[in-house]
Amino acid sequence: MKGAKLKILFIILSVFFTVILLCYFSRYGLRLRIGIWMLNRKMVEQEIENGVKPVFTKIPHGWISPIKQQMNYIWRPLHLKGMNYFTFGTTRTIFSRFVERSNPYSRFYQAWSGVYVIKNQGKPFGVKGENIDIESLGKLAEFDQKAWLVAMGDPAPEVGFVKFTKIDSILINGTRWAFFEGTIITHSDLTDTFSGHLVQLLRMPSKSRWGDELTKYHDITLQGIYGVKYSREYGVTFVVYGCGSLFETVSHKIFNHYDKIRRDLYVIAEGIRFIPVKNE
Repeated sequence: MKGAKLKILFIILSVFFTVILLCYFSRYGLRLRIGIWMLNRKMVEQEIENGVKPVFTKIPHGWISPIKQQMNYIWRPLHLKGMNYFTFGTTRTIFSRFVERSNPYSRFYQAWSGVYVIKNQGKPFGVKGENIDIESLGKLAEFDQKAWLVAMGDPAPEVGFVKFTKIDSILINGTRWAFFEGTIITHSDLTDTFSGHLVQLLRMPSKSRWGDELTKYHDITLQGIYGVKYSREYGVTFVVYGCGSLFETVSHKIFNHYDKIRRDLYVIAEGIRFIPVKNE
């Protein structure tokens, strides 16, 4: 009887210490997922005002659960309010110490996919009937990217658009959307400084992995897709976006991650649906 009790105690202790070890070695991945859950669980005032939000029905492997962010402060110079719902490359495994979005050698490097929901006092923004003011709509991403770089510690963030080219429309939520392919010249958020809330949450690969070939906040080109639709029902403008990265290393090796991730961007975009926001 005594031997049986000791055996049970040994099993319990073994399970307990195994759980402790798993939690320790997966602490970065767990912290990221808990952080996202805490961000998403709160009802945001602007989300309620919009009355509608996107649902991502198709998330390919390797992308994190979508995150929501109120954009009122960031878009204040544009006199706009709204929300941003976005996803990016997650950790490669639960035990990884950084997200793949921060890994220069991953196809997810600096890639985004998401939806802006823009409130412009009940009026369309960047849309006039069949005419699309893509330059005005591009300002949304410009201010977003610059604010992100500032939050990631970039001392001199730069964002500039090279061009937008109209491409074939895409079927989203049962209707055809006007779509463009765009190119942005900006900085990476890669850094060796682990200060700031965002850097602590996402983490970065050790400088020993990239320091010989790249500098922190190095120049980068983001190429991607940009689609727009105005909703009369909710009085908001939707912008669906997605991008991948292109850059050159110190030794002049060129990486084109956009071509590797382009299909994912279309899959995510085509799977977006919109549902009413319930104030609970």
